[in-house]
Amino acid sequence: MARKPQPKTHRVVNRKPAFLKAFRATLQLTAAAKATGVDLSTHYKWLKDDSQYRIDYENTLNEIVTQLEDTVMLHATEGVKRTLYYRGKPMHIGKTRSHAYETEWDHTLMLRVLGRHKPEVWRERVDTHVTGSVDIVERLQAGRQRLLEMKKADDSDIAS
Repeated sequence: MARKPQPKTHRVVNRKPAFLKAFRATLQLTAAAKATGVDLSTHYKWLKDDSQYRIDYENTLNEIVTQLEDTVMLHATEGVKRTLYYRGKPMHIGKTRSHAYETEWDHTLMLRVLGRHKPEVWRERVDTHVTGSVDIVERLQAGRQRLLEMKKADDSDIAS
């Protein structure tokens, strides 16, 4: 007995979780789109049309921001170790031959972290005080009048 051919079925693949996983790994929407074969406009369409995807995306974004904040706090509190070089080669310490390094501190980063957590003390403040009056309309009219007078003077010099 001959077998009846089965109709071809196409399996629908939900690429949303893969896109979010790639986004979490790369921290870049463009890289995630490239890695998963999803057009970036499709991601924005999903955000607009799919409320569950929007929630998942915001959760992923919050995870990424938390990771970045943790890294910033580490760099602000522990600094960044940089290997020291001499004549293009890493320097070594003693007989152990371990690399020599220095710790670099990012003071701007420290101030920003302090400003975030204690804004009343560390946030940058700018106070602007204007004294006197600034009458722009009067200044513009006076400038226009001076230009007209200069033009009249130029025209009279050309005529004579």
